[in-house]
Amino acid sequence: LITVPYHNTYKIITNKHHEKSYLLYQCGTEPPAAEVESGNHQLILSVPHTGKIAVTQTPQIPPMELLAKRSEIDAYIGNPKLVSSPCLGHLMNDESVKSIYYPDDPYNRTLLAEGTAAYLAENPDVIVLAGPTSDTDSERRMGVAASQERTAVATFDWGRLSCLCDILVLPYLDMILSTIFFICISLSPHYRTSTDRYVCCPLQR
Repeated sequence: LITVPYHNTYKIITNKHHEKSYLLYQCGTEPPAAEVESGNHQLILSVPHTGKIAVTQTPQIPPMELLAKRSEIDAYIGNPKLVSSPCLGHLMNDESVKSIYYPDDPYNRTLLAEGTAAYLAENPDVIVLAGPTSDTDSERRMGVAASQERTAVATFDWGRLSCLCDILVLPYLDMILSTIFFICISLSPHYRTSTDRYVCCPLQR
């Protein structure tokens, strides 16, 4: 459900589940004019991304942690009790990482959308990694459909998006990192998997 063709100074990530594409170009260069003018891309972003990331699903967290990018997570949008990472949980408890959730009305999507909009208005550089059932049409959203994949290999391929905060345009670096992530998950006794969710226990320090 994800394709990433590489070009000299940019790449295009296509999310087939949401039918959205995202143009990522290397900082210090200009995005390709033809691609920009085509209007085909939901998001045009210079990388490495210098802002922060807001996550909306627990499978988005372990790749960020494995790549030592936990500090780039600025907010978790959803029920914080679903977060199994002890360090991220601690950061949410002391409000270093914001939690956008309304426990008194947890299924009110309108309220959650309003809270997210208010948060983004206060944090104009944040990119939201939106889940398969989340809003992917609004500005500054990048759709992630890892939980919709049918195999572990395909699921971990979405780890490429966690390289947003790194040199993402370097050919195949992000694919190599996502492969390493998959191998670590498969071999390490400190990791466990359950249905569509996976939990990262090491590298929390």
